[in-house]
Amino acid sequence: MREGFAADGSPRLRAPWREITTRMLLLHTAGLGDDIANADDARLARERGQPTVTSGTRASLMAPLLFDPASIEGYLAFETTVYRSL
Repeated sequence: MREGFAADGSPRLRAPWREITTRMLLLHTAGLGDDIANADDARLARERGQPTVTSGTRASLMAPLLFDPASIEGYLAFETTVYRSL
């Protein structure tokens, strides 16, 4: 899970407090972000080459989470990529 950025621009990461389930994906509570609705994800794509949600690739699923799974709802375009990859 992403907790911001270090001084050198790299993302500060920590482990999410739980695993993502299919149910969380369906309820939009998995914690996934996207470069369309989230400026930090767009920054990672631009500066670090993180694959974007619009790429529709499995690699885009490796992006750091925006929030802990099951902690909040987030209707994000990124989840469409997940569904196509299942």
